[in-house]
Amino acid sequence: MTYYVLEGIDCVGKSTQIGLLKKDEAFKEATFISEPDSSPLGSMVRKEIESKLDHKTMFLLFLASRAALFAKLRDSNPSLVISDRSLISGIAYSELPLKEALSLNLFATSDVLPSKVVFLKASKEVLEARLSGKKQDSIESKGLMFLLDVQARIEETLRLIESKGVAIKILDASQTQAALSASIKEFFKP
Repeated sequence: MTYYVLEGIDCVGKSTQIGLLKKDEAFKEATFISEPDSSPLGSMVRKEIESKLDHKTMFLLFLASRAALFAKLRDSNPSLVISDRSLISGIAYSELPLKEALSLNLFATSDVLPSKVVFLKASKEVLEARLSGKKQDSIESKGLMFLLDVQARIEETLRLIESKGVAIKILDASQTQAALSASIKEFFKP
């Protein structure tokens, strides 16, 4: 299975870019997933994100959801999977040391890492503008500094997995949708 991931914090345009990839003829054979939504446990986890569960419980729910998703993928055996988020977000949003969080996430995925990752990175100013223009969910309502801290942890996590052979492309999320789409398609070209 070839496994590509689009990563970044909230409000950077991941879902928009996934939508554009889905419409592209070059990716018509791809299986598109979104974490945590695509797992058999996804709807339960999505509902609990809005609750006030403690951090450890949420982390374990995400691991369970990720394990169920990868069991489902192993059963269906798609040739190309493109994901909106991945274990990278799971690691970055956790409060665990990165190497420990990576180890637990690799247990959940049976040691599957993405082949390629596009990371959409937003400046403080871009993120502030995008947050001010929308109704915020429970993650976004934790504030600008929280999201920027998570973004920094995503970058640290990317450095960690890059040493394991994962190809990474970092793109400025303030670029136009068309420019981002062209860069992503070129990088993900099957």
